[in-house]
Amino acid sequence: MKILNAKKRDISGCLALLKETKETHFNEKKFKLALQNKNTLFLVAKNKEDVIGYVIGFVSPCDYEDVLLQETRVSIKQRRKGFGTKLVNEFLKRTRKKGIDSVGAIIDREDKIGIKLYSKLGFSKKNKWLWYDYKIK
Repeated sequence: MKILNAKKRDISGCLALLKETKETHFNEKKFKLALQNKNTLFLVAKNKEDVIGYVIGFVSPCDYEDVLLQETRVSIKQRRKGFGTKLVNEFLKRTRKKGIDSVGAIIDREDKIGIKLYSKLGFSKKNKWLWYDYKIK
C-alpha cells in the first residue's frame, strides 16, 4: 500500500469508494476542485493501481495555521487493516511539515468507526461549535 498525492486519474477510484459506502456528499466536481485548490491536501491510498482509500483536508484561507480534515474514506473490503490510520497519520505528517499547528476533523456523530479512529489518533471532541447547513435555492 502506498499513500500518494491524488491525481485526476484517481477520481474514478474515489467515486467508486463513495458508491460502495452509499455516500453522496462528495462528487466528481468536488474531487476536481480539491485537486485544483492549492490549500487542499488530497491523498490516496493505493494497492497497486487501485484506490483503496483517501483523505481530503484544507488549510483555512483566513488562518494558515489551521487545517480542517474534511473526509476520510477506506474501502469496506480494506477496513480494519490500519489503512485509515495510515492515511490520517500521513495527512498529519504533511501538515506538520507545512508548519500547521492545529487540525480539526468533521465526523458524523453517528460514525462510531470514525470517532474511534480519530480518538485513537489523539483527536479530542470539542462541543464548542455546531454545524448548520443552509441550501441556497
